[in-house]
Amino acid sequence: MKPIKAVIFDCDGVILNTEPLFDEVYQLFSLDRTGKAINEDRLKELKTMLIGRSFVETIDVLCREIGIKLVSIKEFRAFQDPHLLERLPHAPFIPGVEELVLKLSENYRAPIAIATSAPRHYFLIKISKRRDFFRRFNVIVTADDVTVCKPAPDLYLTAAKRLGVKPENCLVFEDAPSGVEAADRAGMTCVAIPPPGVDWKLYKGACIVASSLAGINLDEFLWDVPGRKREIVLMEPVKTW
Repeated sequence: MKPIKAVIFDCDGVILNTEPLFDEVYQLFSLDRTGKAINEDRLKELKTMLIGRSFVETIDVLCREIGIKLVSIKEFRAFQDPHLLERLPHAPFIPGVEELVLKLSENYRAPIAIATSAPRHYFLIKISKRRDFFRRFNVIVTADDVTVCKPAPDLYLTAAKRLGVKPENCLVFEDAPSGVEAADRAGMTCVAIPPPGVDWKLYKGACIVASSLAGINLDEFLWDVPGRKREIVLMEPVKTW
């Protein structure tokens, strides 16, 4: 593993627990357009298919899965936005992420970034009540900044370029198989934190697959960050497979 000099986070499922909110919206959309809710088992399969995908891909897959004609981005946003404007600003943090970001910015003084497949419009809604926390990030890259999203490596390569760090010196935290693939294709080291119910075998491109961010030992990765303090408190060992 090359020396790690910067850290890049996905947002949904890694920083903010927004996935249940989107599940609600998908159910409401299905009820509105078909009069039927999505079966719970099918919803789990759909969640695995959609996790980490771009907004355009999400619309395409969702419409196909509930059996309706593809709707436009404008039409889907008109339905989705009122629900998300109410819910997204209150999405809880993923357990352990606040402490992890604090350690990175204060103990290690490592440059940190966010690379999300979400459009900037939705990202700004998510952070509207947490701006102090998100100011710790040096760079934020959204779907609006690239031509193609994950599993293409463009989001991560753009983040690395803006941080001024080579891709091979970046550590990525991801929850989506497509995001792990993107980081792997970018030549970065990746730690995967799968959502409950998603098969860990889908994360072959990750160097570590962990059940929680809370067990991440940063010293395992950031041993060569120039600005790090010496007094580092080690965290609990990470669970791997």
